[in-house]
Amino acid sequence: MSMNRALILSTSMTCALGCAFAARAQNASGHVPATQPAAAQRQSTTDTQSGIADIIVTAQKRDESIQKVPISISAVTGATLQEQRVTSVADLATVTAGLNYQAASTGVTPYIRGFGVNSGAVGNEPPATTYIDGVYLPSPSGSVFSLNNIERIEMLKGPQGTLFGRNAAAGAVSIVTRTPSHTPSLDLTAGYANYRTVSGSFYGTTGLSDNLAIDLSVAGSRQSQGWGHNLFNGSDSYLNNNISGRSKLYWTPTDRTTVTLAADYDRSRADAGLTLSTLPGTQKPPYTNAPVGGYYDTQDVVNQYRIAKQGGASLRIEQDLPWASITSISSARRLKSDGVQNATALPIPYSTFRFGLDEKTYTQEINVQSLQSSATKWIIGGYYFHDNAAYTPFAIEGTSTGQGATGQIRYYNAQRTISYAAYAQATVPFFNDRAHFTGGVRYTTDIHRLTHSYDQTLTAAGVLTPPRNVSNPTPRDSQGAFTYKATVDFAVTQKIITYISYNRGFKSGYYNITTTSGAVLPPIKAEFIDAYEIGLKSRLFGNRVVLNLSGFYYDVSDLQVRFVSPVLGFPITGNAASARNKGFDASLEVQPTTGLTLSANLTYADYRYRSYPNATFTPYVNGVQGATFVADASGKRVVFADPWSGNVAARYKAETRIGDLVANVNLSFRSTAYFDVQNSPEQRRAPYQLLSAGLSWTSPDKIWGIDIWGRNLNGAKYPIFVSYANFSGDYSPGAPRTFGATLRYHL
Repeated sequence: MSMNRALILSTSMTCALGCAFAARAQNASGHVPATQPAAAQRQSTTDTQSGIADIIVTAQKRDESIQKVPISISAVTGATLQEQRVTSVADLATVTAGLNYQAASTGVTPYIRGFGVNSGAVGNEPPATTYIDGVYLPSPSGSVFSLNNIERIEMLKGPQGTLFGRNAAAGAVSIVTRTPSHTPSLDLTAGYANYRTVSGSFYGTTGLSDNLAIDLSVAGSRQSQGWGHNLFNGSDSYLNNNISGRSKLYWTPTDRTTVTLAADYDRSRADAGLTLSTLPGTQKPPYTNAPVGGYYDTQDVVNQYRIAKQGGASLRIEQDLPWASITSISSARRLKSDGVQNATALPIPYSTFRFGLDEKTYTQEINVQSLQSSATKWIIGGYYFHDNAAYTPFAIEGTSTGQGATGQIRYYNAQRTISYAAYAQATVPFFNDRAHFTGGVRYTTDIHRLTHSYDQTLTAAGVLTPPRNVSNPTPRDSQGAFTYKATVDFAVTQKIITYISYNRGFKSGYYNITTTSGAVLPPIKAEFIDAYEIGLKSRLFGNRVVLNLSGFYYDVSDLQVRFVSPVLGFPITGNAASARNKGFDASLEVQPTTGLTLSANLTYADYRYRSYPNATFTPYVNGVQGATFVADASGKRVVFADPWSGNVAARYKAETRIGDLVANVNLSFRSTAYFDVQNSPEQRRAPYQLLSAGLSWTSPDKIWGIDIWGRNLNGAKYPIFVSYANFSGDYSPGAPRTFGATLRYHL
């Protein structure tokens, strides 16, 4: 779908919603909706309490206070996201600890407590999973979308293999969007920022009948000036443009039945993670004397881009019975992406990647669980996952020396994954309801099937060589695994709980779908994690202090790692022997006086290879990569795992005669990380900090508002991706200093 068609569609939907909005607004004051979502009911109740408001989460697939769930969780409300100018999933890393995102050629991949995957290849699902309204997004590309209709975002740390299933080995990021309301409301924003960036958003909701409500959210931004320039051809580098829309129908045919139909579409064009510059301290072979330029400048023979278009629909049906409730979630999604990348950041046609991706995903989950009022909480469910991911194609073209033969190799690799799972979990109270034991188990079967074929065309001295076509047999791999958990929590007081837990999770294996070899490589084995955690959650001093602590230890076997094969000479994914991760999380929120809130979050994760005797090292000689060889990486830090991360923040709200004023400041920080297994100085990311601040005004009638904001105000320069497969280290930078203003309208 083109940008114009997307705008026409969103405009048409806006007009239709506006007509319904106007009709319903005439009798809104006299209407009482048939039902209200449970989460909304619980949230509205807790907001009336003094001190720091509670947050209701669904980490265990039921509504609970975040302070009562024996899991390490960070939750961010939609209001906080707006104030902190968090406009994408990747921005979440600045407002919470232990979460990070690495950019890659196909999108971004999440890391939780240093645990992630350093490959964004299609078909490779990250071990830190992403969900939106209970629907799983398997592809890293599918995690890049605008956020303007968010109720809250929950980050669950540690394996969630029982309820969230396969690939939630590191944890899960669960995005919960707003539920349509029968009370008409409208929110509009328009903004302008540096780098000639314009943005806007729309959110509207209204009732269509006594038991049917609808909402629509549309958001978009357009950046007309890049962060840097391509010194080879003078074009802009690092541009980001996107438009997205999401709508829900919320139907309550009876007081025991709810039906939610949701649909969304997103289109983005960006080059972050694609466009590369040479790391300081490294150098290219002397093919050219092109100027180096600044930190955000490039020297590329092609203009690079990635266009990702994704959309989907989901149907959620909830039925209350006298003794239990049944929930069914069905979804269908499709992601299409294409792009161009100059793989070596050289201003010559040495190696250019042209890739097309196509992924279709279907999921079905059904569960039966106890009523909210039951003393013993239990849930039983089943899950089905069907995914087809393909390159259409992945092409490599160019020369190896800048002279002589040129050509193109095209790979039409595809992987089909089918997964079945059944799970059960129960929480049983004991010791006069002050303690609970939670036990859960899940069995998952994954079936992978690879289709592998390629062709190549060579030209030399103007003579066309007939294409060589190779098609390999279709291999099949099946893997099954149990995941389980055991947790004991104890209420020291009504406001303090402690817990100890054991969780086992796994990340599914898969095929090297991006291999540039004519041969089919063996499938990658699943990786397993055994996690042990102890924690404390507390609300103190009349709910004016919230202090949460947790300590964890991970045993990881068959860790999946990306490396340059010394035999094949190009990057593939394989299994390291084992790794371990140990550390702690700490979060503190204080409300010393009315209107002022102070917070701090800190995560320490010492994630290292325990045994990795056959790792591949690529040494640097005078800043240039040498020959790859096999060595022992045991004791080295895992790629992209930064031990320390966190943030400190302050927020002050003043209610005045001219309206509400809100000031906020946030400082996030990260320690050293490495982008290769040998932890070489050339592939080291130095520690950095990001300072953000904002000032908001809302009129006394709550209709108009203005936000003035700034991100990375300290001008930190840091990479979000480093490539280790070239002659030297190449990086893609994070966003520079950005600032702007946004006008808000609410009705």
